[in-house]
Amino acid sequence: MMTIVAAHGGSYPRIGDRRDQQKLRQSLESFSRGDIKAKELDRIQQDVIREAIAEQVKAGLDVVSDGHIRRYDQVSHLMGKLKGVTPSGLLRFYDTNTYFRQPHVTSAVESKGALIADEIRWAVAVSPRPVLASLLGPLTLSRLSLVKSGYTSADALMDALVPIMADEVERLVQAGADAIVIEEPHLLREPKALPRLADALEVLAARKGNLRLWLFPTFGDAGGIYEKLQGLAVDGLILDFTYAKSAADAVATAGSRLALGLGLVDARNTRLESPAKVAAQAELLLRKAKGTVAGLCVTNGLEYLPRPRAFEKLVVVAKARDLLNGKPAKSSSTKSASRARPKPKPPRRVARGRKKR
Repeated sequence: MMTIVAAHGGSYPRIGDRRDQQKLRQSLESFSRGDIKAKELDRIQQDVIREAIAEQVKAGLDVVSDGHIRRYDQVSHLMGKLKGVTPSGLLRFYDTNTYFRQPHVTSAVESKGALIADEIRWAVAVSPRPVLASLLGPLTLSRLSLVKSGYTSADALMDALVPIMADEVERLVQAGADAIVIEEPHLLREPKALPRLADALEVLAARKGNLRLWLFPTFGDAGGIYEKLQGLAVDGLILDFTYAKSAADAVATAGSRLALGLGLVDARNTRLESPAKVAAQAELLLRKAKGTVAGLCVTNGLEYLPRPRAFEKLVVVAKARDLLNGKPAKSSSTKSASRARPKPKPPRRVARGRKKR
């Protein structure tokens, strides 16, 4: 029998509309001016992580994330912890309204220790639910970095990053992560790199122990390479079904030998989905799936939505899970939260979100 879980492994809004939800922004400004020390900033970040986890639990999730609260962006947060790398100017992150500090590689990259494992270990210690660990993969990191010296190409940089990330996978196992998600948004823009990524994933999978290793090719429709993805050395695939129809057609037709994570709740659109419709879509997609577990999730990070709407999106995920598991969808705090706010404006498509705050 297949187990259906409601999970989130990505970002969560770091601030909200209420005054008490502005503290991280204020503390970052204070830290940049030298008004508070790193220890005080760390304490405030910990408070916000607890809040993000608590809201995910309240929404009804089975597996949560640390909200990526400590990450300025996904790219420089990882690459900036390596020797031979200097974060530089801001670039747009794919088709979004968010930015990352582009890493400049000036010499051979070397590890200086954990990338996110210490953060995950802390989150595991304070969370009442299992914690997912997610990080950008070596293909995307190499393509979003500027190689100035030390390597002859982005491919050479990618090859150098693989053993570093394999070490991190082992650290995440030791940190108590429930599973590990490797996000590769660049794969759907450079599908010819799939063989190289396949080799990299074999190296990472060799270090994961009994944990599930998931691949998440974000920001696009994976239907065109779906059959090839089935042959990768991962335990599961997380797919975004809001971009186009071909991914859904491929899954419904061919099934899956791997566990599936179904991105059916759009994290880039303020429109709120129907849990019943999400459950019906999931049921169709899972008919030929052979995995013993499937996940319901949003399509990517939630930092791009207003905080109340981000919470409501997770409630939809949890309600759809209950329907799939044969349980009546629990009444949630979504309605009361909606009553507490002014009437929402018509839905709007978010280009991946608002500018990082």
